[in-house]
Amino acid sequence: MLSRFVALPVSPILKASLFLQFWHWGLGPCRAYDPADKAPNFCGPGTYSVHLMASYDGGSHWTYIGGRRALLGTGLDGTFASRHVWIGPTPAEVGDELFVFFGGTNIPEGSNATCGKTLTCVDPASPGGKQQSGMGLVTTRIDGLSSATVGYAEVGELVTRPMNITADRRLQLNADCGGHGALHVELLDAHGAALPCYGLAQSVPFWSNAVAATMRWSGEGGAACESARQGTIAAGQQLQVRFVIEDCDLFSMRLV
Repeated sequence: MLSRFVALPVSPILKASLFLQFWHWGLGPCRAYDPADKAPNFCGPGTYSVHLMASYDGGSHWTYIGGRRALLGTGLDGTFASRHVWIGPTPAEVGDELFVFFGGTNIPEGSNATCGKTLTCVDPASPGGKQQSGMGLVTTRIDGLSSATVGYAEVGELVTRPMNITADRRLQLNADCGGHGALHVELLDAHGAALPCYGLAQSVPFWSNAVAATMRWSGEGGAACESARQGTIAAGQQLQVRFVIEDCDLFSMRLV
């Protein structure tokens, strides 16, 4: 979810190819509702929202992220972006946040051609009935555009693909477990067996909110498990990461 909706001075906008702009219905011509029509067009508002999609094969096939929920919806009635929003270029990393620039207007898509000279399509809540447009900024935590989410009183599990560890690393998590969630981590070998010292029972649970928390294990087992206690993962092995998630949002993991 994007947050901190902030209006900025008007300036040129570029449309980003990383996001999909979704046209909500359409402005006329009006027609009767047909229950057999999966996408009926009967006098819809012609509003635009922004959705997130991802491709895992270089762009041949695309998948909605978040079940078609809008990444960035229109603003409140009366604001400059109450009817139509479009996204700016690729999000910029600024510290621990992503900055996403967008443009907006308070008239719906296609209104110039549909409304004509006698019918106004300006948001009626606009101060003074004036047409508005502008540029805005929304922000979210780093890697915060999507997450693996497990809800209250639920437990979920996620296992990564095998990864080659070519240098000593530490596993950092970007996650939010709120006030009562927890996240446990286990390291597995390429065959799915738990690595000694890095098992689920030895995982020090993560139960806070951080963008770069280093995972550690208890170190039970003496000197042989000291690296696990420090959170160090030795080079020269192939492993998988198993997450057991309770009421948390896991945004990303990094081996650093």
